[in-house]
Amino acid sequence: TGGHAVYGGIVGALYSRAVYANAFGDDPGARRSALVGIPIAALFHGTYNALTAFLPAAILVKLIGLAVAIALYRELVELSPYRTYPLSMASVAIPSIRRGLVFNPKSPLLNRNLGIYLMHQSDYRSAATHLRASVPRSRDPRRARFLAACSELTFLPGPQARRGLRIAWARLGDSQRTTYMRQLKELVGDRDGVMERVREFQQAAFRPRRYKSTREIAREQKIKRIERRRARSAVDPECKRRP
Repeated sequence: TGGHAVYGGIVGALYSRAVYANAFGDDPGARRSALVGIPIAALFHGTYNALTAFLPAAILVKLIGLAVAIALYRELVELSPYRTYPLSMASVAIPSIRRGLVFNPKSPLLNRNLGIYLMHQSDYRSAATHLRASVPRSRDPRRARFLAACSELTFLPGPQARRGLRIAWARLGDSQRTTYMRQLKELVGDRDGVMERVREFQQAAFRPRRYKSTREIAREQKIKRIERRRARSAVDPECKRRP
């Protein structure tokens, strides 16, 4: 059973690498490498069967096959679009995640991660698109919605962008606001005025408002009506006043 798992892992790893390499085009070389996995697995299996009378040699063949399978697995991990890349490797992460989205376009994890790396690369329009796509099935939709709203500040009209940010900000708790603002600072720094616009929004949102009483509002409306009557009287002296 262990040998069959190892041999199947070798074939599967080479096949997966070929499919992954052909995400954006036709690469015959990658397909040929997938076919090579079949004779390699057959060679290991046949050698093991031939050496079953000499158990130490048969076990050694299995160990060599396991080492090959582990090496291929580690290579696939390096190529995986689900790998967590540091922000400094955003230029490497973006094409890798795009290849992953070819096979899983609705993945919330891939869309969210791609949006984050695109924000770091100052491609805010594409970042907002992928972050919004990750919201419906995301485990943490509030962060994706907030980062998307921050990205939209750079290309949407002012009122529309502020409205989106106001909705996203209102859904966050105090601890989330602190955490997400720190993450936003790490993503964009002081580039493109994103942090400056977000801080301006925060200052406007928490600015104390002076609410007027009903009596004050009624008084202001009465003064406006009197001023309009005076303006009409100045134009037409015979204008009749309304009771």
